[in-house]
Amino acid sequence: MSSDSGARTAFAERLALLYKEAGNPPLKSVAEAVVRLQRVDERGRPVRVSAQRISDWRRARNVPAQFPALAAVLHILMQRLDPSLAAQLDLVAHELRRDDEGTYSRLISIVNAPLATPLSGHTGAVYLTSFSPDGRTLATASYDRTVRLWNVADPHRPKPLGAPLTGHTSWVSSAVFSPDGHTLASAGDDGTIRLWDVTDPAHPVALGRPLTGHTGTIYLAAFSPDGRTLASAGEDHTVRLWNVADPHRPKAVGVLRGHTAAVRSVAFSPDGRTLAAGGDDARILLWDTADPHRPERIRAVLEGHQDIVHSVAFSPDGRTLASGSADDTVRLWDMTDPRRPAAFGSPLTGHTGPVWSVAFSPDGGRLAAASADSTASLWNVADPASPSQVGESLAGSSGEMYALGFSPDGRTLATGSGDGKVRLWSVPATDMVGRNGAFRPDGRVLATAARDGRLRLWNVSRPGRPVPLGKPFMRADGDQRSLVFSPDGRTLAVLTGKKTVHLWKVSAPSHPVPAGPPLRLRTRFMGPHALAYSLDGRTLATAYDDRTIRLWNVGDPARPVPLGEPLTGHRGYVNALAFSPDGHTLAGGSADSTIRLWDVTDPSRPARTGVPLDKHTGPVNALAFSPDGHTLASGSDDDTVRLWNVTDPAAASALGAPLTGHTEAVTSLTFGSRGRTLASGGNDNTVRLWNVSRPFAATPIGQSMSPNAKTANFLSFSPNSHVLGVSSGADTVRLWSLDADAAIRHICAVTRGVLTPEKWHEYLPRLSYDPPCGR
Repeated sequence: MSSDSGARTAFAERLALLYKEAGNPPLKSVAEAVVRLQRVDERGRPVRVSAQRISDWRRARNVPAQFPALAAVLHILMQRLDPSLAAQLDLVAHELRRDDEGTYSRLISIVNAPLATPLSGHTGAVYLTSFSPDGRTLATASYDRTVRLWNVADPHRPKPLGAPLTGHTSWVSSAVFSPDGHTLASAGDDGTIRLWDVTDPAHPVALGRPLTGHTGTIYLAAFSPDGRTLASAGEDHTVRLWNVADPHRPKAVGVLRGHTAAVRSVAFSPDGRTLAAGGDDARILLWDTADPHRPERIRAVLEGHQDIVHSVAFSPDGRTLASGSADDTVRLWDMTDPRRPAAFGSPLTGHTGPVWSVAFSPDGGRLAAASADSTASLWNVADPASPSQVGESLAGSSGEMYALGFSPDGRTLATGSGDGKVRLWSVPATDMVGRNGAFRPDGRVLATAARDGRLRLWNVSRPGRPVPLGKPFMRADGDQRSLVFSPDGRTLAVLTGKKTVHLWKVSAPSHPVPAGPPLRLRTRFMGPHALAYSLDGRTLATAYDDRTIRLWNVGDPARPVPLGEPLTGHRGYVNALAFSPDGHTLAGGSADSTIRLWDVTDPSRPARTGVPLDKHTGPVNALAFSPDGHTLASGSDDDTVRLWNVTDPAAASALGAPLTGHTEAVTSLTFGSRGRTLASGGNDNTVRLWNVSRPFAATPIGQSMSPNAKTANFLSFSPNSHVLGVSSGADTVRLWSLDADAAIRHICAVTRGVLTPEKWHEYLPRLSYDPPCGR
């Protein structure tokens, strides 16, 4: 099953549980309507559900006992259609029921996803969005024959700048800024290019006469990095070059031929020496433009797309080219040597309609793609050979999504769509490259390991703005399976897929160095939780595939030494290890469905203590001790979390009934710093919070969060703040703030204008208009 179909299945299951909880026919019809959202038409495209289809929920919402389920159904539906509106409706629900924990969990879940501020003004589809180099102005080109300029110095409170720019006699396809930000070039269906002086963007001035030469539509224009050359892509099968060094006196430079059909897109490499163009012939052609007056066709042709190439874009370092196509895919190309380009792996899939636009983030770590399926997707392309989607697709458009562009600081993504709306998406700034991770004990540094085996250290003193420390570092002997800091934070232990543990000195996190040669293990089976440090940092535990556990003396990380004989007793692979906070007890969780405890007060003479804890009915995947050491949590393939009283490890016992809610195996566990909250992650791609203040009577805190939390590798509370680190997507680690007040402030800042009087009346007809963020 694909990850997408798996997510749809989990989505439908959640809805089924919700309407079962509410137990009333209107809610059932709502749930069924939302499930229909997952279906596709005969062309394989998703079927959209009108807001009118959820009218039944409004008639039922006054029944207090059904509030949690009703609010949850509305949230799920709107998060799929319009997450920004969903966030606003969650705020209304919070105002109505401040004590509802389900609303709390939804606020936390949605605030950690991209949210959007809408811009209204165009009366036709928006085909291009472009930020000025200083990021303070946005230009948008539309089917309504105009270009609009917007003040986006504060992207949460954008304002129109002056009147629309007019002059084109048909729809406008392109509006792009010169590198110095003083000139804007617009082009469109009338076959002309117009130049504008936008030194004062509130008072733009047309420069000279329109540039002519193309016969037919001009689909895109692009400035060279030095701003002296403008390239235009035309329906007439050509790319034209223009000298715009003096925008008051532009001149035609030449015509680039080679395409056998309309040219849809054109892009210069960051050094200006290469130009790429894609078009209706499904090919991407390249030219050497080191001398734009004498462009030279590069023989290599990029082929692989099965339909029109709508968009091409170079990464900021110029080493990668991205292309979006009407075959519904995005492809990445290695442009290290433009004369010998090569495809990076398989195409990026997931969209169910043509990909109209692609754009790299300023740091080159992300790629955004806009599609006719009314969504935009974000991809981690730090390693273009192993790209992975980040989070769920951005939704909210009621028409095809044609355009997108990143702001220069990378914090905002502007999209344009067929409904005439421009949306400014607040892109989460807490995403880091990696599929697993570990917090340093002081919570100020996070280590991550990516799929390509590279390790990174991040300054997370400000969790909302992680900053990389130094350069990625790595070993060339396999991917990194598990990471753990020593208690003093000076050493990072890394378990690899090649039977080794590497110890790194990270006292200076910007300059990590190996502590010594790696530990050579006998094991081949190594999960993300099969490595643990003791409290004093002198003992390291590793799991072996012979069902044993090995203890190591790492008092001198440069010379680790095995301690005693391996710990035996488990009859299956050891999946998880955890030391108690006092360092006297080691817990092991196994594929044999049991947990075993050892007294490691003297780690050179460990002794088994008590009897195996055997309440689980499936393999044990994760373990976590509470900060006071009295409670042990375990997660299993039986989809449950169990709590154990280990105050006396020799007489450990189960605490209450198992905690249920996950629909697949529980793979990760972490306690909050005060021990009152437990977070669990599962293969159902969700995170759940539990109130464990009274561990014998633990209760869920709201509903599950985030349908895209791939927590098998990493789920951890930060030691010093109300932040949860989560692996989100195939190669992304994200920091979630669990502060509800901060979530409310952020939602209001980013989505203030979303809940209009019309939307309020549509969804909340029985309440007087009173938006939660003010009018």
